[in-house]
Formats: sequence, structure tokens, C-alpha cells
Amino acid sequence: MPSELEKYYLKYSTFSDENNILELFRTHYPTLSKFCPDNHRIHFKRLINSIVNNSRWKKWTNNCGNTDNPPDYYNDSEKMMIEVMRVDHYMHRNSKGKNANSNAENIAKVISSLVQEGRTDILDNYIISGAVEINDHEAEYNYDQYLSSFKRVVEKHINKIPTYKANHPGFKLYFFIFDESASYNVARNESDIVNKRLTPRPLDLDMIHIPCMDENFFSIIRDIDVDQIIWYAPFKDIKTNIGSKQGLQIMIIDPHKPIETIKYNPKFVICSEVPGKDADYFASFKHNGMRVFTVNRRPIASLSDYWGALEKDI
Repeated sequence: MPSELEKYYLKYSTFSDENNILELFRTHYPTLSKFCPDNHRIHFKRLINSIVNNSRWKKWTNNCGNTDNPPDYYNDSEKMMIEVMRVDHYMHRNSKGKNANSNAENIAKVISSLVQEGRTDILDNYIISGAVEINDHEAEYNYDQYLSSFKRVVEKHINKIPTYKANHPGFKLYFFIFDESASYNVARNESDIVNKRLTPRPLDLDMIHIPCMDENFFSIIRDIDVDQIIWYAPFKDIKTNIGSKQGLQIMIIDPHKPIETIKYNPKFVICSEVPGKDADYFASFKHNGMRVFTVNRRPIASLSDYWGALEKDI
């Protein structure tokens, strides 16, 4: 059983704490690549400004953890509410046929080890966003796991929409989807794929998987009874064997507006994250056979201020 201190850091120093998600978004919003179709912009500026502007953010009530009176955040003066949810591509079926999350399990091991070694200074200053065994070349992140996680998580919250609206009648309701998955690339054909990775070719828009334009994903949120969706995916850097660039990290969607979707063939949508390699999330370090990925919790001017800040063995 984890100690009380381990339990504390399992929440405070991970994205189990919704405040860490929103603060990450607020801190890095100016540097992030954004996508919002022109016909989806009705509530876009009002909502974003209310979250990012410090004085307006103070008007929001943090209701996280209050399972009897959801959603997670509400703003009485501006008549708005936000429900936060986490999606990833780590969920899989274990040997017992039950859902398991390899990333969450690895993070728990790292936090337990750091607490026992007295290295809580790291946990005080950084959020642990991921951990992978360095020599685990069998680890597999794939499109089917990603889509399954999205469907399971989002539909669970869709079923609670009547409760959110009953608790705050007349309020605008926004879903905030925190997408922890890496980027996915799209192969043109089977010859593009070698050992479950794309063969080297120039980076172009056609090879980038855009989840909100994927019919399999968008069909889950189409016409649901919310006013707008913020789909926040901070770890989507597009990687290939010959280069990388920033992917779409914020997608603003009105589920009631039409969007031109793409029907992807799942076998051609390939995760760009190579298990056991440097994922270049924000900063990383090696610890007890794991590559640990972190996010600096302090406000900064730009991401480059701390890229690689923890590139050391501890």
C-alpha cells in the first residue's frame, strides 16, 4: 500500500489533479498551435479569455472532486461551466482481461521510488506526465487503443450532461478533453510501414492525423449537448525518422457545426512515439530503468526555457 506521502504526490504531481491540467493550459496557451474552423468560433474567444486571463480565472470555482455536485469548474458571474476529462492511448487489456494503464502503473512506481529516496524536490517542481521502461521494446501504442480510450471516457461524461445542466441551469457547458497521447502519422499505403513505423519521407499535412477531423472520433462528439469542446493535446509533436515539427495541440470544436471529416483506415494510422526512446515531451530523465517525462509546473516565458532541463540520471 502506498504511504500517505506517496498518495499525496500521486495526485499533486500528476495529471490526476485537474488543476495541473488547467494550469498547464493557461501557462502554455500562447505558444501552442491551434485549430478552430471558422464556423466553430462563436464561443471561442469568450471561453478562452475567461480561462487564460488571470483576473477572470479567479471568478471560477474549483469543484473538482465534488462527485455529488459536478461539473469540475463553474463560473457564476459568467454563467459557464467546464467538465475536464483525460484521454490517452495507454489503456490495454491485461492478462486477466481487465483494463490496465501501463503509463499510470509506471508513474506510480517512479513516484513511490522518488518519495522513498527523499527526492520530493522533483515532485514539488515537476508534474510527472509519463514513464516508459527504457528496454521495453514490446510496448505498443496504437490507434485502436487511442480511439477506444476516447470513446470510453467521453461517453461516460456525455451520460452525465443532464446532471451538469440540472446543477447549473442556464449555464454554458464546455468539455475540456485533455489528450495525453502522442502524435499519429498516416501512411499512404502498406509499403510506407516497416516494423510498425513509417518509412522516411518529407513531412507534409497529409501524413498528420488530426483527431477532431477523424470521422471515428468526431462521430462520438457530433451533436452532443455541450456548447463547445476544447481538445487539448500538448504532447502531439509530429515525429518521423527524418525530422519533427509541432503538431496541433489545441482543437476548438462546436459539436453542432459541420466539419469536413476524414475516414481513416486504422491500419494506416501509426503512432509516432517509439517506445523506450526519448519522446521529447518537455523534459525527461532516467530513473531506475525508466525514461520519465515531466512538465515544469512553474510559469515560464517559453517552452525552450526548460527543454532538457532534467536530462540527467538521478
